[in-house]
Amino acid sequence: MNALQQVPGSDTDPGRTARVAYNIGNAKYRLGQAAEGSDPQAALGLYAEALAAYRRAMGVAPDDADAKFNHEFVEKKMADLKKKLEEQQKQQQEQQDRENQDQAKQDHQREQQNQQPDDRQQQQQQQQEQQQQQAAAAPAGEKKDGEMSKEEAAALLDAQRDQEVRPDEVVKKLQGAGVAEPAEDW
Repeated sequence: MNALQQVPGSDTDPGRTARVAYNIGNAKYRLGQAAEGSDPQAALGLYAEALAAYRRAMGVAPDDADAKFNHEFVEKKMADLKKKLEEQQKQQQEQQDRENQDQAKQDHQREQQNQQPDDRQQQQQQQQEQQQQQAAAAPAGEKKDGEMSKEEAAALLDAQRDQEVRPDEVVKKLQGAGVAEPAEDW
């Protein structure tokens, strides 16, 4: 292809020079078309080379309608490909931004979750310290709200023992109670 790329500038036949340049433009366009799916940047380079070849053909033969048409066609194709690449790049950037935001959000949530147990531990520690301080500050003989003295607790336990139902008493009552016979037999 390198030999064909160098369109002879000193050729005496302008028609042949125009045809060679036109054919090189077509070849470059087809190569670009084949590369478009796998390597769009390479395709852009090949399209640019095709445009240069078509310009050369139009420079030698200004009336060449095919070279002019192909030149305009490849220009549009190249503009469309550039636009497509820009859109893809924009979408990739937006996707990357979304992923970064999601990651930052997850990191923030983890940080908050890790800090919450620390906060709870601090609160519990503070409560325990307050309780210890209150217990130390209160005289030994005084009772606090909701607490019983030793005497009250002992009296309550004794009362509960008296009301307990003992299994041996239940068995005696059941054994002593006989089954009543019906008064009449029908």
